[in-house]
Amino acid sequence: QISGADYYGCGIKTDSSIGCWGSMPKAPPTEGKYVQVDCHNWHCCALTTEGHPQCWGKHFEGDAHEHLKAPIDETKRRQLESLEEEEEDGYDDESNPDEAEAAIMKHTFAQLAVGDFFSCGITTEKHGLCWGEGRLSSDVPTHIPGPLRQISVGLAGVCAIYGKPAE
Repeated sequence: QISGADYYGCGIKTDSSIGCWGSMPKAPPTEGKYVQVDCHNWHCCALTTEGHPQCWGKHFEGDAHEHLKAPIDETKRRQLESLEEEEEDGYDDESNPDEAEAAIMKHTFAQLAVGDFFSCGITTEKHGLCWGEGRLSSDVPTHIPGPLRQISVGLAGVCAIYGKPAE
């Protein structure tokens, strides 16, 4: 699986690692196994085999997804999981970046989609979650109710196909 952007591209290698080429703003993760990668003008996100997003790159405001840099070690993941237990739904309007990361990382994802300034994913529960700059709130992940089948992100918008997959 590959994904191209303006001046670079990335793909999943046969060993499930990530390989990138071209003029990339930041290096991809060097460890881990991945099932999907999606790149847009300024950043990329990859989906780990465990269903967690890892993002890297730059956009006009600075580093993309400062709180989702790869890799997140297990100690940090446990700290984030304890934060999410304090907030029932994880979508607190007074959220800080660690709480925003906890809200994202408490989910596992089936698909990721990357735009210029933000990213979205479909969780394994079939709802959508978007994070980054240019959404309804810059610190709080935006929830999209499901069931969703597919999601796509562009410069400043999101499109999704609703409904259960065809049988």
